[in-house]
Amino acid sequence: AYLGSDSHKYAEPLDGPLITKYKNLAKEFNVWLSLGGYKECAEEKKMYNTHLIVDNNGEARSVYRKTHLFDVSIDKETTFHESAVIVKGKEIPPPVNTPIGKVGLSTVSYTHLRAHETEADVVCRLLLA
Repeated sequence: AYLGSDSHKYAEPLDGPLITKYKNLAKEFNVWLSLGGYKECAEEKKMYNTHLIVDNNGEARSVYRKTHLFDVSIDKETTFHESAVIVKGKEIPPPVNTPIGKVGLSTVSYTHLRAHETEADVVCRLLLA
């Protein structure tokens, strides 16, 4: 997902048009949906990194807003502060009972990767710094 100084422009509330479409699809096709990495409106020019579980009736069963933000400054050229655009969530919801069993909610950001790097490259760079 895009995270830049203007990324809040792409955020929507949970009752906005995108999630409403997903809720309608879940109901129409009688499926559960796990919607992670959703950019939900928060305070001015900021948003939540949200994971939402929608049941087959089109109802939101659980919402998780990322609680552990990625803020790092390794050197002058290698910095990333997710907290500049993402508001930290306040709680971790319990797993949701679904037709396939209990499902936990989570989100991860790989926006700190340089275009040519893999996650392993970043781990090595962090360890060698």
